[in-house]
Amino acid sequence: MAFTRRVFKDAVSDFNAAVHELPTRLIASLFGFRPAAALQAATPDRGPDSQIASSFGDRA
Repeated sequence: MAFTRRVFKDAVSDFNAAVHELPTRLIASLFGFRPAAALQAATPDRGPDSQIASSFGDRA
């Protein structure tokens, strides 16, 4: 998942850089392209074990 997130982030960064450069900026604005938003997680990342631990209770 982290690899896919990094690839998406790099693609968005490259796209946003291209939209701001000439002559790409002129063509992009002509066709309505705007800078893309970065990927945001729907819920905060609490780590892989947090859900498992809450399912089985604390056994410490």
